[in-house]
Amino acid sequence: MTYIMFVADDSIVSTANGGSKRPHSFSAASETGLVQLDRLRSSRDSLRNHRALAGKVDLDEPEALIYRRAATIGVALFWVVFVLSCIGVWAYLSFVRHQATVPIGFLLLLVSAGMFVFMVTRSIAILVQYRRSAGDDTL
Repeated sequence: MTYIMFVADDSIVSTANGGSKRPHSFSAASETGLVQLDRLRSSRDSLRNHRALAGKVDLDEPEALIYRRAATIGVALFWVVFVLSCIGVWAYLSFVRHQATVPIGFLLLLVSAGMFVFMVTRSIAILVQYRRSAGDDTL
């Protein structure tokens, strides 16, 4: 089995070309990425928590099922897009530009783009499922 090592580099120019490492920038960038991933993880409960805080009625079973399915579809597509884009960036930088490391800015961009894909996919999935269930009594 072949393993691909994905190395993050926070400097503009890698150390092999005379650039310098800045660990404090890497820490801040890593923290930002982790915050984005935490927001993605907790977003499936965000609607329920928002309704509870606003004093509104909880979702009934069919609506909760729609939101659960939409979140599952969104997370699945997020991971597919995120992993494929990470591999694509690594392959481009490795084989075309002959750069050994991936700048940390690319990782933050990929996580943000993945979050956007998640939100759009979840929204579309909710609309499609509501449309399908409008004529049926079952989901």
